Amino acid sequence: MTYPATGQPRLVELGTAACIPCAMMAPILKDLQAEYAGRLQVESIDTFQNPGAKQQYDAPFCATQIFIDPSGKERFRHVGYYSKKDILAKWKELGVDLQAPPLSSEKQSPRRSDA
Repeated sequence: MTYPATGQPRLVELGTAACIPCAMMAPILKDLQAEYAGRLQVESIDTFQNPGAKQQYDAPFCATQIFIDPSGKERFRHVGYYSKKDILAKWKELGVDLQAPPLSSEKQSPRRSDA
């Protein structure tokens, strides 16, 4: 599947608060979101609160993680609990370097010296 391009890799997780694997994923997703801010977009979608998401992402099962590249192309999908170590290893396998510094949204302009 293809999704809108965001310019950054994206990890989308579909789940619910009542799902045990989803509850186990929640702290991992928060950790990834904080640790890789500016390099990886992490989105957690509660399918009870947003029932249309299951159809939108073609994800009938809870605790579905979707790996989407910066151009919006789905690169990998996993169902169930997925450890942080495995998530990072999958991004690396997909050729995404999350260790690279975040891209700045503003270009630096050269400073002028009028002295």
